[in-house]
Amino acid sequence: MHTIIVGGEKIGVSIGEWLVSEGHEIAVIDFDKNACINIDEALGAVSVFGVCMNLNVLQKAGAERADVVIATTTRDDVNLAACQIAKQMYQVPRTVSIVNDQDNADLFDSLGIDLIVNLTNLLTRHIQEAVSYTHLRAHEPLRYLVCRLL
Repeated sequence: MHTIIVGGEKIGVSIGEWLVSEGHEIAVIDFDKNACINIDEALGAVSVFGVCMNLNVLQKAGAERADVVIATTTRDDVNLAACQIAKQMYQVPRTVSIVNDQDNADLFDSLGIDLIVNLTNLLTRHIQEAVSYTHLRAHEPLRYLVCRLL
């Protein structure tokens, strides 16, 4: 399976590490040259320097044969554009995107992003679980629980 990851920061690299460990082929697009150096050091020569909305960059990343595009940047507009271009221009069968601003989740859904990871809801749910769990296990510090969940 060939996966393109848009965004080479912590989340993108972490997903990349997991995919590589599972034997998948990946490309990671990032517009920061230093990030590309770090990506290549962590994952092998898989970085593609450039902006993910540039068709030449997407072609270098293998968009025409990609099975999945995963957008992990901190900018919802970039994540949405990357997924839309992948679907509309390259007929990538599956798109996954982080949504940083929960107010944008409905837009991502209405535009056909296959899997939306709403960071606000995800973190809130984990913290709620930690607080509820703390009431059951009062001897375990809340700080420790939150760190374990994140």
